[in-house]
Amino acid sequence: MNFEAIKEKAIYQKKYWEEMDGRITEVDLKDNVVRIGDVELFLSPVAKTQVLERLKIPGTVREWSKDLDFLQIAVDKRIKRLTESKHSSPERIIFDMKSREAKAVRTTKYKRLFNADLMAVVEKKYGTDLDERFSYIDDERMIVAYKEMKTENTNVGDTVGFSVQIRNSEAGIMRLSAAQYWLRKICTNGAVAPIKEVDVEMYHVYDDIYDRLMVMTDQMLETSEVMALINRAEVRPALTTVDRLSEMLTKYGVQKIYHEPILLALKQESIGVSADGINGYAIHNAITRYVSHDFLGQENANANLWAAQQLMTQAYQFLRV
Repeated sequence: MNFEAIKEKAIYQKKYWEEMDGRITEVDLKDNVVRIGDVELFLSPVAKTQVLERLKIPGTVREWSKDLDFLQIAVDKRIKRLTESKHSSPERIIFDMKSREAKAVRTTKYKRLFNADLMAVVEKKYGTDLDERFSYIDDERMIVAYKEMKTENTNVGDTVGFSVQIRNSEAGIMRLSAAQYWLRKICTNGAVAPIKEVDVEMYHVYDDIYDRLMVMTDQMLETSEVMALINRAEVRPALTTVDRLSEMLTKYGVQKIYHEPILLALKQESIGVSADGINGYAIHNAITRYVSHDFLGQENANANLWAAQQLMTQAYQFLRV
């Protein structure tokens, strides 16, 4: 998404999303409705999940979500118990005034950070020329990415630029975070892989969180340190064999559904492969090749964006092993 499209959505959220503190008095799971006193709101999928979490409905019970009658009984009993308790706490509801839909249900300690305000900070620091492939906003999260790189007189393995990503959620599904990556050329066709350098995460509890974010994002590693990491990874001995790649991916948290395409990517571009096997550098390149060449090129790339971010984070681990 481009800057203006993200900004437009963020401004809407700031203008029409309101906050309200109160105790939950009723939840109707079939109609997706929550009542806070006399106020009735529809529940978004995220808010519905958060309501069950805030009511402390056990996960084993939430797994019965298809049996709404069973789940409704558990919810009604919990609300009755909280209503009768003198120690129950109010919740903070974030809702859309126009649609009357609850977007989030958090504790009263939660401090909402407007995506529109964050966009203003980001625009002042980095401008409006987003990396549109990795920038996105919806009701649940916002990701804005910037990329600068050189394209001439570069070789495979060179550091050719940097990327910054800022992430936030007004619905409270993730922390405010900032990450910077050096971009390394991994293929003669110009493909680059982001190498994570700084990753800062902050809970939505600080009044000065924007200032904290900007200070932390300025604390970047020197280029020589990044290059040293890459150079060390390139010459490390074999970590495993091709036949046992799946075991290694599992060990470092890569979901099994990605193992086969990552193996295919390794065979297509055998960087870091030797007679002894494959090192972490080879696995890193295989994952980044899969993400950049195939994964994000699939239909509905925006839906794949979050998973792609996770894969890239997991790929980074292999440069250090």
